[in-house]
Amino acid sequence: MEKRMKKDLSWLGSLSLSTGKKPSLDAMRFLMEKLGHPERKTHFVHVAGTNGKGGVVEMVAKVLEMAGYKVGKFMSPHLVRFNERIQINGQEITNARIEEMLEFLEPAFNEFEEKYGRDISLFEVETTMALVFFAEEVCDIVALEVGLGGEWDCTNIVNADVSVITSIGYDHMNVLGNSLEEIAAQKAGIVKKDGVVVTGILPEGAEKIVRAKCEKMGAELRIVVPEKVEIVKGGVSLKYSGMDDIVVALRGKKQGENAAICIECMRILQEKGWRISEEAMREGLREVMHHGRFETISRRPEIVFDGAHNLPAVENFWTNVEAYYPESKKVFVVSLLKRKDCRVIFGKLLRSGEEYIFTTGNDEELYFDAEELKRVAEEIEPKGVYRTAEFGEAMEELKSGGKMGFVVGSFYVYGNAIKAVGNGETGE
Repeated sequence: MEKRMKKDLSWLGSLSLSTGKKPSLDAMRFLMEKLGHPERKTHFVHVAGTNGKGGVVEMVAKVLEMAGYKVGKFMSPHLVRFNERIQINGQEITNARIEEMLEFLEPAFNEFEEKYGRDISLFEVETTMALVFFAEEVCDIVALEVGLGGEWDCTNIVNADVSVITSIGYDHMNVLGNSLEEIAAQKAGIVKKDGVVVTGILPEGAEKIVRAKCEKMGAELRIVVPEKVEIVKGGVSLKYSGMDDIVVALRGKKQGENAAICIECMRILQEKGWRISEEAMREGLREVMHHGRFETISRRPEIVFDGAHNLPAVENFWTNVEAYYPESKKVFVVSLLKRKDCRVIFGKLLRSGEEYIFTTGNDEELYFDAEELKRVAEEIEPKGVYRTAEFGEAMEELKSGGKMGFVVGSFYVYGNAIKAVGNGETGE
């Protein structure tokens, strides 16, 4: 373990996401104690889930901001800049502040490494930095996204006002387990004694696990089912909790379900004394943005980016494609990380007669080779139209072609995609 010589973003980039350690919150407990328990100095809405957690975090943060509160937001991964992960009222932490905080935190990180005989991980560093930052800035409340799982995730050091499990599906099975019940048990690890838990509609076996954990912890469980969700131009409209015609500026029926989860979180906070008006809820949901999730990144020609990279997300992606672009001629640019099960994903992503361009993403070490993806695709759906290209070349094809373009399979090529369409109108 080398002492860090640079207290800056380049050092952060050198850290591993995981240290190969056994699941444990030892580092977070040590660091929080050493730093005077910053996690106890603000309030939290803590959000876990296979899919949808980022959207719920964005909605919760925006609504609370509209209600007049100083709201921290912690999310991962970032799409373009690391700074995106830590924000207050939509403003990213600055590079200068990151460097100041790393210098301040360095002695605590070094002491942990010496005591426990292992390197600290990137997620331990960034979670610690976020919690200290939010405490120093005296945030009223923080929308906190779980990194992976729940029980052993670094964010599970907080005692949240509301705990959320948006959805449970198959992803990260090498870490979380091979059944929905095992995955549910990990995510239910965020349930706190006597707390309040909000979930979306879960698979039956997963719901039983979450319900049992809530009963064991004496926590109240609220399962959210919106009364109505409708596709509208540019987003969705829903009815929930006595509110009609709620418009959400994100596309897809799942975003309607996420919005209902957000509203239920606001109801719980209202019960706890927080002042959140119906207008704040409506305005926040009407103005919320969530990049990389069925986002129009170019209008002329129209290109949509969706980071769908697991089975539930791909199923939702196709639901949205069929809802918003049923008649369009389409071409899909696909990149997949090697840690994903490409055969399972292709079983839902590939359609007979549709056109796909496979790429090796933006990193040959991390992504499946494009030719390998093409070979697998030809086995799974022989009637698809397949070819390969470098990612940049594929984006140029989308820009110059006459078909509706979709970029799908990984969040980590978002920055490249945005750069490629940088001269066109962007955003929706």
